[in-house]
Amino acid sequence: PTSIFTGDTDAVGFYANRGKLFTMFGYSYSKLTGSVDSEFFGTARSNTTAETFGAELSYKDELGKFSYSIGSRYNSTVLKGFMEQGSDVNLRVANQNYNSANLVTTLAYFDSFNYKSTRFFYGADVEYSRYFYSNGNNVHVSTGGAFTSVKGFNRLTKDGTFVSLTAGAWLNSNAN
Repeated sequence: PTSIFTGDTDAVGFYANRGKLFTMFGYSYSKLTGSVDSEFFGTARSNTTAETFGAELSYKDELGKFSYSIGSRYNSTVLKGFMEQGSDVNLRVANQNYNSANLVTTLAYFDSFNYKSTRFFYGADVEYSRYFYSNGNNVHVSTGGAFTSVKGFNRLTKDGTFVSLTAGAWLNSNAN
């Protein structure tokens, strides 16, 4: 069996650094498509959308070209319900609402240089995240009758490490 899931996301975010405090608010809208092949039931296809709101509050400090932060993030995602099509047995998935909060720490390196009157920057950061709250991890599905709760997909209780590389140029003192 083959499963293919794709997504297209538009997002906007606002952040501010005031002293050693960092705050961020973000919103994203995603269009999601899926295709699941089954030997017994054929291919089920689905289309849906999701909206996510996120916020972060962190303490940040710098040590030369290095910086570190510790803070918390909160995310809320609403996945619009949908009906699979094309299979012998199509699932109907109810609207889902996922909420999570996590502790996050970051260690970053940042540097810059000038080239032909343009200031370029580059950096890398390592982020460690540990979820301490999640809600809405049950998926509610139906094959035509009442919705049934499918449990056991709470991946947010784990921790993880992420590495990011950054590069760019300053267009002016306020934009990059």
